Amino acid sequence: MFGVTLSLGLLLIVVSIVLVAVFPSVFRSRIASSMPLVNGSFTFKAWNSPSTPIYMQFWLFNITNPQEFLAGGKPLLNDVGPFTYQERRVKSGVEFNSNGSVLRYQQSTFYHFRRDLSCCWEDTNVKTLNLMYVGLTHKMQYSSIHWKTIANNLLRSGKHRLVMTRPAKQILWGYHDLLLKTMQPIARLAGATLKSELGLFADKNGSLGDPYQIRTGAGDVNRLGEILTWKGLDRLLHWNSSQANMINGTDGAMFPPFVSRSDLLYLFSSDICRSIYLKYRGDVMLHNTVPLYRFQAPAEMFMNATLNPSNRGFCLDGRCLDSGVLNISACADGAPILMSQPHFYQAAAQYQDALGGLSPGPEFDTVLDVEPNTGLVMRAAKRLQINMAVTPSRQFADLQNLNSTLIMPLAWLNESACLDPESAEKFRAGVLQPRDTVARVQWSLLAIGFLLCGLAVLCLGF
Repeated sequence: MFGVTLSLGLLLIVVSIVLVAVFPSVFRSRIASSMPLVNGSFTFKAWNSPSTPIYMQFWLFNITNPQEFLAGGKPLLNDVGPFTYQERRVKSGVEFNSNGSVLRYQQSTFYHFRRDLSCCWEDTNVKTLNLMYVGLTHKMQYSSIHWKTIANNLLRSGKHRLVMTRPAKQILWGYHDLLLKTMQPIARLAGATLKSELGLFADKNGSLGDPYQIRTGAGDVNRLGEILTWKGLDRLLHWNSSQANMINGTDGAMFPPFVSRSDLLYLFSSDICRSIYLKYRGDVMLHNTVPLYRFQAPAEMFMNATLNPSNRGFCLDGRCLDSGVLNISACADGAPILMSQPHFYQAAAQYQDALGGLSPGPEFDTVLDVEPNTGLVMRAAKRLQINMAVTPSRQFADLQNLNSTLIMPLAWLNESACLDPESAEKFRAGVLQPRDTVARVQWSLLAIGFLLCGLAVLCLGF
């Protein structure tokens, strides 16, 4: 009896040790083999036709004191929203290279208005900056008095003022402007091209997106989703350093598997024309079912070049902005567009103090919640603010009373997605539960094995 008990105990201990040593490698191998974007695979189908609902929400900044603002007073704002749209993403031109390690594609995004998730209808009027007025006066700021006078007369003839009132739908998705139409023949003679409509996202709804080349993870799963080229370029051209011009990481939808808390997650965002990195901020749960790692952009990403010298590469024309604001005019056809976090969260006080009605806070952080075994982003919220720079000028009546250049918010957005509870439970049952079951079994076997060995020794003593 002693021999049988001892042998069984030792056998269980050996089996449990083998499981402890072998199963993690088996589990990692299974994950690694299932994640690459191979044509026909589950991962490829989920990437090509995502089933998780994606929502884009906009809040438009409404100027509540336009007359005082034009007279030189501090603009007072309130944000009107959300105007919520459900996205439908369609991949096209999907093509693999000869060995399946690289994938080329373009994506069109269609936005469908969801009144049930919105504050109000799209025809709600908002007082905001006149995009034509700000754009044209910005183009003219280094021109001669002669050309500024012509531009001023054009604005007057079109009855353009610095502040306009338009429906939210037009501000977001575009509207026809008579002055823009008048200027198009002149622009063509000069070899330039003007858009047919003005709007923050006038060319985004349903238009074919930029071409990408990404790594599929075939052959090296650690490079899954890595962007190789954007618009045919393997690096950007508009920043002032090689580091700033690098295209790093993925598009933020997925990352290579086996993410650790110490990792920096790199991603490229075409919205802000640069690469960024995210740092681990804590453990969170998805629907009380799947444990995730939360990653957010660290404060140093938004610091000015004095506080963070590596950000000096993002200064344009030798002009460095203060913390929290990024000038993207070089990749916005020269328009005076600047990006920040909503309500100038984590931005320098000067930007917040110049305006009334802002309430910056951590709820405006961009957040990615990543499943660490697979690298899949299961919950995300990208939050950005679109601003325009308004510069004083004696030649334009509505700019004469400005005391200094004003960084004026137009809108902020929240693009979010979250895996639904049913899919989260399927993931837990199919991926996490088998791993956890084996873990419980191996430790149970180890405990039983030691118990049997202990009993055998006790029996021997008697």
